[in-house]
Amino acid sequence: MKSKVFRVVVVALLLLSVLLAFAACSAKEGISEEDGAVSAPNKQYALSNKVSGASSTSRIIVTEDRLIVYTVDIALTVTDHTASAEKMRAALTAVAGYESHSDEHSSGVYEYSFRVPTPKLNDFLDEIEGTGKVERKEVSTVDITDRYVNAESEKEALEFKKATLEALLAEATTFAEKVDITERILDVSRQIDNYSKVLTDYKKEADYSTVNVTLYSEGDYEEEEKASYWEKLGEVFFGSGKSIGIVFGGILTVLVAVLPYLGLLAVGFGIYVLVKFIVCRIRKVPFTLFKKLRDYRAKRKEEEEAAEKAMKARAAAKALPEAPETPANKEEAKE
Repeated sequence: MKSKVFRVVVVALLLLSVLLAFAACSAKEGISEEDGAVSAPNKQYALSNKVSGASSTSRIIVTEDRLIVYTVDIALTVTDHTASAEKMRAALTAVAGYESHSDEHSSGVYEYSFRVPTPKLNDFLDEIEGTGKVERKEVSTVDITDRYVNAESEKEALEFKKATLEALLAEATTFAEKVDITERILDVSRQIDNYSKVLTDYKKEADYSTVNVTLYSEGDYEEEEKASYWEKLGEVFFGSGKSIGIVFGGILTVLVAVLPYLGLLAVGFGIYVLVKFIVCRIRKVPFTLFKKLRDYRAKRKEEEEAAEKAMKARAAAKALPEAPETPANKEEAKE
């Protein structure tokens, strides 16, 4: 009796924890700042702003109450690549950022990718924009607050579930119950660790912004022309044709690669049949290699003919007119 009551309590508590998890995920309003959590919006969005010209005075509005990932792409025309790169690296050091990528093209174009603390993003942009002429500046943002809050809610629900299981473990009496609850606790702990890593990654993603800088020599920068509707349509059409050609080309390549092996198999089978035939002639026994196949085909043919005859017989029986009803027939039917 005590074991049954214990199982009922375990099931009830687990169901309660699952319901709390679903309630936390489906909550439309954010958790208040007094509770120590990040507020949750109803929508996620991405913004992109472009600025072109000799200078750029627009500043990015960095919000502290949301987790937003900023990516800035900026093109500069400079007179001295080396001096400009040194100024950018000095500005990067001043804001405690780091350089994640750099590349020099044969055309003399230099590309850099910097990771900058988001609160210092505007300060860093002000410094690098002063190293040359701003030809193009594009700012894109992605709000990951919803994802962070959902992951945090999942983690809190799992922590509550773990605490419930630990309380049940303390009250467990049998060895089997303790083993079962311990396995559940370990599984929940692994899930909690995964969510902790996800939350840490989200924070790192929002704490640092990415700034991609391209340096051109004077007179080398060319504004990208926007393709017309018909140009885009042609690109899509010919791109699809190219994809189809790639698919058929891959199939043809496979066939050509397999064809020699198929030829070898055919030659080997032919040699086997010939040797078998010669042996049968020498021993004066019938050559029965394909006899089963012939018998099977003959049997199938007989079955099909029998089925066709039966269908014709049924059709003929249905086509015959019924005999007229007479007094004699009625008396015979009664007897």
